[in-house]
Amino acid sequence: MSDGRVLAFGAIAVVATVGAIARARRGSAQPETASVAHPLRRVKQVLLFRNDLKVSKGKFAGQIAHATLDVFLRKSSLVRADSGSTICFPVGPEEIAWMEGEEYAKVVLTVTDEAALLRAYGLAREAGLPASLITDAGITEFHGVPTNTAVAIGPADAERIDRITGRDGLVPTKLA
Repeated sequence: MSDGRVLAFGAIAVVATVGAIARARRGSAQPETASVAHPLRRVKQVLLFRNDLKVSKGKFAGQIAHATLDVFLRKSSLVRADSGSTICFPVGPEEIAWMEGEEYAKVVLTVTDEAALLRAYGLAREAGLPASLITDAGITEFHGVPTNTAVAIGPADAERIDRITGRDGLVPTKLA
């Protein structure tokens, strides 16, 4: 993103956060206090699931996991080499806040139905927020019918997400 940092995962990867790398270079175990993320801004990710779908707890958890990861994968690029493949992720202030353990919430909410799920996804995309819509193939629980199940919005500024899914947001939600 704006600062040009990239997080990479390879076939055999050791993942170090940007903050840990900076601390290692300084020879300090203390985290940096001047973060790339604004100190007064809260970063979060909202994960939405349709309340009208009656699914197992495992299916629910799997769809939410797909959604949270898919946001990052959509921003990534795959680099192939003879020694294997590497997935590269652009890293901006929101991702750095997440990696450095700053205030970063993941909130799982439900929406009433598919229309509300699609509305939240559409509003997030219109607002320029990272968002991902998950469509289950229907193999195990939806009788062979592909079904829109979940949406992830963020990580991004909490106030921007709350305009869509917050208490007074444009799409009614409930805690899952």
